[in-house]
Amino acid sequence: MLKTIDNNDSPKVIDENKTVFIDIPERNNYIQTAPPSSSVSADIVEINYDVNRTLSTENSGNSENEKINKLSELIIENKKKISNNIYIISCKYDSICHKYNSISLSLLIISTIITFIEAIRLTIVNYDTQSNESHIGKYISQETISLIINCLSLSLSTILTILSSIARFKNYKENMDKLKTIRDLLFNYKNLYNKQQDLLKYFKITNTLTNDVFEKIKDTISDYDNELKGINIFENIRNTDIIKFNKIKVSHDIYLQKLTRRRELELLRLTYNSNKEKKEIEEGKINSCVNLF
Repeated sequence: MLKTIDNNDSPKVIDENKTVFIDIPERNNYIQTAPPSSSVSADIVEINYDVNRTLSTENSGNSENEKINKLSELIIENKKKISNNIYIISCKYDSICHKYNSISLSLLIISTIITFIEAIRLTIVNYDTQSNESHIGKYISQETISLIINCLSLSLSTILTILSSIARFKNYKENMDKLKTIRDLLFNYKNLYNKQQDLLKYFKITNTLTNDVFEKIKDTISDYDNELKGINIFENIRNTDIIKFNKIKVSHDIYLQKLTRRRELELLRLTYNSNKEKKEIEEGKINSCVNLF
């Protein structure tokens, strides 16, 4: 059963008469329950939220800043896990979308070819029958032409049927819709975490955090974590897909780091050359002034 999440579902802060009031409205949770056997064992992408364990350790003796920092670190960690899952789901979606588009394009091309060769057959037969100047019958009979084209059309029709059956059997369209829904849901939760993080930053700047407010924010984050646990994120993703997409992600991150380092080195080189040229120009001006005197 799928429900809808309100994007405006975030604590609201009202600063009035030097008092702080936090209002956390009721939420319509968007949860897709999953059987216990559907959990994924890959550590790099598995969502494993444990708010109580993280926040209970030495919580009583922490100052306001320490509590805010600890909760902020938890939010950042959960956002990172969500980002990893979004990447995996996006890769799977792109893979299925590529296969689905390839099959759809192949069906379109094959259907067009079948129509074309049937039109060629009728054109050749009509020309050979109606034209007195036709010499096609001397080289090949109309029956042979019809047989060849019928066999070719039959072969293409068989391929067309096979591709259509594969598309229906694999449920590409349905799986794409499910993955897109889960991906949008994760994006939504990531935005909700961002709102809670901004709220914590506000309290840290204004130094107005109370125990009640902190507990309400903590409970809200705990609710987000529990809701994410109930979502079967990897329903249509195999372990082999997770391993493959993680390898792609690692290669992608390494390549981005190389680009970043290359850009930094290029900027340093340009800065050095610019400073060197500037220094040479200034020294040239000084020498010119000395020579004048």
